[in-house]
Amino acid sequence: MITKQKMQRICLINTAISMKDHPTKLDILEFVNRGLIEKINNVHMSSIEKDLHELRDIWDVPLEYSKKKNGYYYSDPKFQWWQNFMKYWVDYIDFPDELMELIDKK
Repeated sequence: MITKQKMQRICLINTAISMKDHPTKLDILEFVNRGLIEKINNVHMSSIEKDLHELRDIWDVPLEYSKKKNGYYYSDPKFQWWQNFMKYWVDYIDFPDELMELIDKK
C-alpha cells in the first residue's frame, strides 16, 4: 500500500518537473523537502531516485532525462501529471465503471 508521504512526494516531484525547466535530482529533492506537509523525516536522494524510476515504469509518466541540460522533463508536452495520478488512484481505489468513463472522457 502506498503511504501518505509517498503520495505527497509523487505530487511534489511532478510539480517540480512541471514548474522548472529540466530540474536536477537535487532541485527535485530540495523542492520535495520544502513542500512536505508532514516533516517527520527529510526525504533522501535514494527515495527520489526510486520515485523517478517508479513514475516511468509503473505510472507510465513520459519522464525523460536530458544529459545536455542535466535535468528531467516530460517528453510529451501535453502531459498533465495530475490526470495520470487520478487514473492511478481510481484504479487503486476501484471506483465504479461509470466514474471511470467520466474520468476517461476528460
